[in-house]
Amino acid sequence: MHPHIKALMATFNKSTLKDFQAFLRPFNEAEVTKWIICSDYCIEDKSKFYDSMTFTLIPYVLSFEELQEFINEIAPTDLKKTQSIDERFTTFIKSGLTFSFSFIFQKGKRNFFLKADMNQYIEDMNRLKDQYQKWIINTPQNKVYYESVIKKLNKLEQEMRRDSFNKKLFHNIIIVQMLVAFIMATLKKETDHTIEIISWLSDRDKIVDSYESLAYDIAHSSFHELCTRMGLNTQNTTERFLIASTDKNTNQLWFDEMLRVPDLITGATAGRNYLPKKKDKYDLIFEKVFSENKYLSIIDCTRKNNVGRLNVLKKQQKSNTQVKEQS
Repeated sequence: MHPHIKALMATFNKSTLKDFQAFLRPFNEAEVTKWIICSDYCIEDKSKFYDSMTFTLIPYVLSFEELQEFINEIAPTDLKKTQSIDERFTTFIKSGLTFSFSFIFQKGKRNFFLKADMNQYIEDMNRLKDQYQKWIINTPQNKVYYESVIKKLNKLEQEMRRDSFNKKLFHNIIIVQMLVAFIMATLKKETDHTIEIISWLSDRDKIVDSYESLAYDIAHSSFHELCTRMGLNTQNTTERFLIASTDKNTNQLWFDEMLRVPDLITGATAGRNYLPKKKDKYDLIFEKVFSENKYLSIIDCTRKNNVGRLNVLKKQQKSNTQVKEQS
């Protein structure tokens, strides 16, 4: 298992697992088998103090239309377009109907998730191609899809060998797909019922749009690999991993309302200035949404003195897992 995943799992088990299990309990009793992961990112925004990624897990207990209508009523716009937060929205986020994971990164500095060198990235992608080749043999009914991913990976390798390749963007793709795979595998492990569908709804970003949206495919394969490493059954399962894209007619995100929860959390964790000053909307969000919220896990992904740390910033408690930097 990748050391980053090991550290993330150890931190999660120490700090968040009990809260996550408590979140799942009523949905286990209701035999919920369909889930949604909504994600939002704030990367290299010059107006923010930090980079941030948030992933919000939502049980499919209401139809998309019902949930969109409800969220649109209490949060009609993104955080950047509003100066005040509806009390009903803060209540919703703390109600136990969602569970969010937010990861904070210091801007312009090396973080917990170390970048690999280009040769290592290419080797990893070639290993992934080999895995898809095996899947073609083992599950030939999915051959067309697997071959399409291999074609994407071949194109990616050509890009990776160019001097102009955006290594920073690709590193962010690796981080995001790893976190999504971890959340999905953790959900599979902790839920009492076989998952039927997991839908990943992502905000529009280069992270998920680049290289023919390869992030979704890598996340899918990472999920299966992680399940195997965790001893979870991946044979003869009926679960489906779905993704959503923009509306072909309007080129807009038809699920925009679904992203309001991770949008608020991402905006607040990236935009809050911890130095003494006059309170702004980010401070109010911390007070109303983050304080004593057992359905929110905020993880600071720092690197200091060549040591990576995952610090859980929640309820004024911290749980550290350290990984020494490899030379």
